Amino acid sequence: MRFVRYGSLALLLISMLVGCRGDEDPVTDTGNPLPSSPSTDPTPSDPAPTPVGLECGAVTFPCSLGEVSIDVLNRGETLADAVLAMLDGGSSIEQALAYLRGQADLADAASNKAVLRFRLNGGRDVFIFATDALAAAPSIAGASSASNSMKRASNATAQKVVVGSSVEQKRALVLSPFKHFFKEYDDGAAVAQLLENTRGYDANVTYLENATKTAATVGIQQFSGWENYDVIHVTGHGAQVCDVNRCVTTIMTGDIYSNADDLLQLTELGLNTAHVQGTEGKHLALSPDYFKTKYPAGLDSKLIFFNACQTYSTTNSAMSDALLGANSVYFGWTDIVESIGSKATALALFGSLSSKGVTAQAAFDSLGELANNQHTYKGEPIEAHLRLAHKVSSELRIREVVKLERVTGGGELMANATVKAVGTADDGIVDFVPYQILVEGIPESQQDAAIIQFTVDGHSSTPQAVTIGERVGDTGWRLTGQIPYIDVKAEQVVEMLATVQLPEGGTSEHRVSVKLTAQGDEQGETWVGQGIMRLDIDTSFNQVHVVAVANVTFEQDPSTIGARYKYLYSKGGTMTWSRSGAVPTAFDGMCSYSAGPIEIAIPDRDGSIIIDTAASPSTYSMSGLTRGHEVRIAENCGNYAFSTRVSGSWLPATGQNDGFTVSADGGTITGVKSDSNSTWEWTLTRQ
Repeated sequence: MRFVRYGSLALLLISMLVGCRGDEDPVTDTGNPLPSSPSTDPTPSDPAPTPVGLECGAVTFPCSLGEVSIDVLNRGETLADAVLAMLDGGSSIEQALAYLRGQADLADAASNKAVLRFRLNGGRDVFIFATDALAAAPSIAGASSASNSMKRASNATAQKVVVGSSVEQKRALVLSPFKHFFKEYDDGAAVAQLLENTRGYDANVTYLENATKTAATVGIQQFSGWENYDVIHVTGHGAQVCDVNRCVTTIMTGDIYSNADDLLQLTELGLNTAHVQGTEGKHLALSPDYFKTKYPAGLDSKLIFFNACQTYSTTNSAMSDALLGANSVYFGWTDIVESIGSKATALALFGSLSSKGVTAQAAFDSLGELANNQHTYKGEPIEAHLRLAHKVSSELRIREVVKLERVTGGGELMANATVKAVGTADDGIVDFVPYQILVEGIPESQQDAAIIQFTVDGHSSTPQAVTIGERVGDTGWRLTGQIPYIDVKAEQVVEMLATVQLPEGGTSEHRVSVKLTAQGDEQGETWVGQGIMRLDIDTSFNQVHVVAVANVTFEQDPSTIGARYKYLYSKGGTMTWSRSGAVPTAFDGMCSYSAGPIEIAIPDRDGSIIIDTAASPSTYSMSGLTRGHEVRIAENCGNYAFSTRVSGSWLPATGQNDGFTVSADGGTITGVKSDSNSTWEWTLTRQ
């Protein structure tokens, strides 16, 4: 069993690990405060009608613990204690089940290899977990021949294939009610962080955990309100216990209670109780009826992962049926699963969904052996298989897969960015708008069915398959081009929209408002100034002193006019170079020398400056290096000479993060930089 908490999340992904292995100390505290009842009468004489479709109504037993008489509740606690004592004394689950079936007031009872369930006449289900069912030992998982079969839908086509009503703001919920139990094997925090870094989920992931038994952070209340999320992942304890008459699935919430009197206060429908061998903890658990009352039509367009034991069944799908609405998908395990293996599976699944943007089906198919958890339980080999259930389609995606990018430099095109049109402003001629688009999550087998279209304020490109672009990785495509727009003004705000028709149906889109500019009479910038380098090496056996002075002009690349980054390249200019020093000789000791000054022309583009106008003041990076001809330098003693090159790094190589900024008025670049042997000074002014 597993659970955790996190912040605000946009994708409803429920991942629960139930009845799984881990170490646990006896529970002696009262745990989460019990949910308050809306009624002041703990035993209402006129209970509300049973909602249609609940198992409690069909089998005719109480739908809430508050409807059960105190005598039956106390009797259930007594029998649970008796069964726990039998198990502690060495009795098998089968022997405990036989004992229960011998009770005159028993309505039904059943067990599996690790969990026992019973219900008294007039009562609700009570679950008892054997200690070994909750051990979080490392998995010895290996390959399995079992197929990753899943509950497939009919030929109906999903209408919503990307979660969330907002393209760029999606929400996720991650719950870890038993973090204190699973410790490092709990996957909640890692899954939450992965989702936080997923496109559209930044600051919209809610992670909640019970770090201690008394944390009271995750409980019954955190299992409601899931319609507000797009992904829900729950990791915790669960079980499914069946006989010929009934098959009951349950999930433990993290809430615990003290005695039968506490249970009378609980009027929520679908609550059960659970006990764990070897502990004093009395837990509250949820049946499918709880989710049916909270979500009568299921949850629409959600990704739900119950990373917990026995949360998927081919014979009884009540839990997944209660949660699945149109276009949602549900993941669960078929048997007891070890937590270290289930954690690896969850991270791999969400990794594919997040980084590649693929569908739930594709992410599931890529798991391979991770979808099969093999281990032993009481000497018996266990194979737990992850399964995917759905009603309409298994092709749901948790994020958008199309992204507008900056034409120059790449990266996501952000709101209010500047895009330069191709053409001249206000010249009566239609101008073109360039674009660059990244499409992800499209396997090669479906690439011809993924259709991309680019639109600027209602002016659209011709829809084409993504294959017209360049392949990026194994599921991505990058497309560049330009479309005719209008004769633009020097500056205007436009809305750009990239839309991809997905192979599985539905669309993914990226919409952003940008500042569209065009060059009119505007000219690129010209900067003029000087860069000086001084190199000084002075040791007992060598002295070198080089001075390089560059007087240079920089001109802006016209394609960057109006862009965030201004690219300036040197054009013309001269460098004056001189060198002096001393070198050791074989017979005359240290011998001094000098050469220059020598003036050479600076080839175009030997120097560059990149100004980032997004910062205030603007930052810049730069470099300047000229290599000239070789010269022969005579030494001032003996008959010695050597060759060297007229060369100088007249501007240092700096980066945007080195802290150099343009003056506040935008007209001056000046600075000083030193390293172990060299010093640079530079001053440039905009003309």
